[in-house]
Amino acid sequence: MLVSTVIDKLPNRKNFIDGKNTVEIGYPWLTVDSIIFLESVLRKNFNVFECGCGGSTVFYSNNCLSVFALETDEIWANKVKNLNLNNVDVKHLKNTEEFVEIIKQLPNNFYDVISIDSDPKKTNRLVLTKHAIPKIKRFGFLILDNYNAFGTEKFLKPENCIEYTFDDPNWAGKGTKIFQLK
Repeated sequence: MLVSTVIDKLPNRKNFIDGKNTVEIGYPWLTVDSIIFLESVLRKNFNVFECGCGGSTVFYSNNCLSVFALETDEIWANKVKNLNLNNVDVKHLKNTEEFVEIIKQLPNNFYDVISIDSDPKKTNRLVLTKHAIPKIKRFGFLILDNYNAFGTEKFLKPENCIEYTFDDPNWAGKGTKIFQLK
């Protein structure tokens, strides 16, 4: 049996690395190896929370139960909203403070996947990560893209987790890290 992965859907690797057409092909703008890993661990009953939306939102919508996403770019948020994905809720916010206010209201130990990949010019990814961690279920996943840039290089992983690193020499911030809580 052949397994289909993101590699089969990439019309042009350079365009993908540059972030082009991720919504259209329905894949996150993460390193290819991290996407292949996610394809193997995601389940249809997973709840996902994203800081930053786009192709990842389509990907999670196709593979999980629900997706709640916060986005700073109004045009980008509307682009995803206009896809009318029935298990997706996207909110447009302006900055870190607004993100944190929403995150504080989310239930603890609820999300199976939390992705921090918001616009680093408008949000502080390190602050968002700190507030998001309590919202992850046991055995859930935290995804940090561009882990060696935009402030997340200072991130100290939680003690009780397994760390997966997916580097790509062409990737901003070295690559993608995924942490699984124990």
